[in-house]
Amino acid sequence: MARKTQPLVPARRVRYLQPLCLALLAQQPASGYDVLAALRVLSMFQASAPDAPGVYRTLQAFETNGLISGRRRLSKKGPVRREYTLTPAGRTRLGQWHTMLEAARSELDVVIARVQQAGATSHRAAGQRSYAPDKRRMEGRSAAPQRDPAVRAKKRS
Repeated sequence: MARKTQPLVPARRVRYLQPLCLALLAQQPASGYDVLAALRVLSMFQASAPDAPGVYRTLQAFETNGLISGRRRLSKKGPVRREYTLTPAGRTRLGQWHTMLEAARSELDVVIARVQQAGATSHRAAGQRSYAPDKRRMEGRSAAPQRDPAVRAKKRS
């Protein structure tokens, strides 16, 4: 009986919440409400809105760790809001995120290229043998010849 296939889940947006919040605050000071509103218009949050409590927890953790500073600000539309500003430590952390995200993009580019390459070859006629190349071949090195397990067992004896 065939196993039920798990649906594909896109990369977790939670991982991007921290750098996005820092980047938004690098552009201009904002309240948690403003940060949440700015996140909602991003295409990555069109299918499902960002987690509001998660955004506020993230901002609170940033303030506790000295990455942002907050002050109370009167609001024309409602209650007093806390306005956050990026600190020098926050700018440094944003730079670290940038470096890490660039490295992740490089890795994703490799994965995307392989998937595209496989997609181009997946339209071959039915009945052709499919195989999973070994890791060395995927990395561009030639693969070592595969040895028969029975031969290896004899050599050990």
